[in-house]
Amino acid sequence: MRLALALFALLALAGCGSSSPQEPLPLLPASALPGLESSTQSLDGADLAADFGSGASFAGFVAGSERVFQGESHDLDRVVSRTLEFESDADAMAYVEYLRAHVADLYGAGTTTKPFENRGRTGYLVDPAACACHRAAPTLTAAVAAGPRVTYLEINGDGATPAALDDLLAQAP
Repeated sequence: MRLALALFALLALAGCGSSSPQEPLPLLPASALPGLESSTQSLDGADLAADFGSGASFAGFVAGSERVFQGESHDLDRVVSRTLEFESDADAMAYVEYLRAHVADLYGAGTTTKPFENRGRTGYLVDPAACACHRAAPTLTAAVAAGPRVTYLEINGDGATPAALDDLLAQAP
């Protein structure tokens, strides 16, 4: 009888496994930026839409994770790493293209983009319009896709250069 109850409990738990939360998607490792504190959270479709304002939606979005690094360093003060998973390669690339088409909504008029590739992933390098503030630090963003996954990386600080972005992006999934 005990064996039957234990087996029943095990089967019931196995059936519940499908409703458990998804594992977070891999991100730029915390060890990539020693000295900067980081926090990690899951992202949903509403989080992505909030970046662009009302009306944005992304077909095939499945899940997302975000790690934000922040602190004072000699190079970078803030880094945002995102990994986004979509149902298809086309949905992932559509997100990257949407971001490219709406950079002014995100960063303001005067923002530029250019094609960018990193480890076989293709997308865009975004160079936001410079702020008129005398203390403003440079910011660069890349969004690249390979298959159904998008890797997004934004860096800010005096060390925010295309080479630094490329190096960190190479460490991101």
